[in-house]
Amino acid sequence: MKRINQLFGISLITLGLSACGGGGSSSSNDEPESRDVSGLSECDTINSTQAVVCGTALASDGVTPLINAEVTLLDDGAKPSGASARGVEDPDVCLTDVAGDYVCLLPEGVSGAVSLLISLPGFVDATVDTTVSPGSVTEAGSQPLESDNSNKWVVVPGAFDGVQVLLSQLKDCTLSDGSGNPFNYATGSPESARGSADCENKGLLVLDDEINSAEEASAFFSSNDLFNYDSLFINCSADYGNVSGVNSVVQDFVDDGGHVYFSDLSSSWLSSAFPGKINFAGNSTSTGTIEADVTTPGLQSVVGSSMEIEFDLSVWSAIDTVEPDVTTFVEGDITSLSSTYSGIHPITVGWRENNSSGCVFYSSYHIEGASQGSEQERAMKYLVQNIDSVCQ
Repeated sequence: MKRINQLFGISLITLGLSACGGGGSSSSNDEPESRDVSGLSECDTINSTQAVVCGTALASDGVTPLINAEVTLLDDGAKPSGASARGVEDPDVCLTDVAGDYVCLLPEGVSGAVSLLISLPGFVDATVDTTVSPGSVTEAGSQPLESDNSNKWVVVPGAFDGVQVLLSQLKDCTLSDGSGNPFNYATGSPESARGSADCENKGLLVLDDEINSAEEASAFFSSNDLFNYDSLFINCSADYGNVSGVNSVVQDFVDDGGHVYFSDLSSSWLSSAFPGKINFAGNSTSTGTIEADVTTPGLQSVVGSSMEIEFDLSVWSAIDTVEPDVTTFVEGDITSLSSTYSGIHPITVGWRENNSSGCVFYSSYHIEGASQGSEQERAMKYLVQNIDSVCQ
């Protein structure tokens, strides 16, 4: 029996770290309207007069679960009830849980062929056609949702890592190699991947030429251009926290609902922008692979209770401890990778500055260290695409 943990009181998310609302693609006037259906905790029947439908909402890769997608019943004659899944404890709303699963109780009298509408801001609405019978359970299977590219992400280049490669996969766009040619995803180093018109048109900007000095960093962050984006991604070793005014802009961006992702040796920038949240042990570390523990149910649904993490850089920032309001997603024993630090330490963490702010997210490992399709890549995709829900 599939166990579903219904999530209420959590804002709907957009693809990858969206800071604001919006909705899935709206229906045209010629399309049937939808009505709400109830959510259940178990994929099982509860009476003889109502049908139950169970299924899963996934990102376009067909692997990454999507949290808080709303499932409604398409109905030619019914009007939408207007119930919202946004921060409302409402039993009449059917939402996907931390594993992307939904269990929906249909209204009484619904039988035969039906169409369910799956909606999530940042994605194109998807329709699931199935057949139901009162008093019975229908397994609708998994349904991938395509990105609508409404979310805008901006990347600060660094060294030793290139989160822009993973983001371009989520955007289904092709980066460049910096010389006018498409980036070679099979052999190219992620840190060398540069922006492209294709990716910019789909909402992914890599600041290749815009930030090459403290003066250029100051110009970008003081221009308020950052507030045109939903999320800021800072690659390993990038640090403009000592540039006058930059940290205050980043802090305002987060307070305004934007999300920030810091990678590995950008830890010094994180510490200056958001002091006191993460206590770093230092970087007396080495390369190697460890088996890390996955601590949250949602991420466990993607990679299991443990995952292999490869640290490909001999010097990386190890976390000592985090404050109580910081969520640890992944932790592991790093004794084998350091002659100075021992025991279990947080590896991937995140938090909100306040209830209305965006999420600040940090990971000691980078994407470059893993092969495509690896556990650490899949874990990062899950956290990126669901961070507005998984980050507390």
